[in-house]
Amino acid sequence: MKKIHKLNVNAVETGVQLDIDGAAEGINIEYEILPQVIAAVIEEIVGAESDPHDLT
Repeated sequence: MKKIHKLNVNAVETGVQLDIDGAAEGINIEYEILPQVIAAVIEEIVGAESDPHDLT
């Protein structure tokens, strides 16, 4: 896994803009799909673990 040294998260008109390690073009996650993206990221992080996690 590559470590991210610099991550900027900015709210923009259409969603959330992620600028990672000074890349020329960032990633725009539209507000409409943001909850699904967050859920998928959390599942990826904790899904490999066999013990259940309480994320509340």
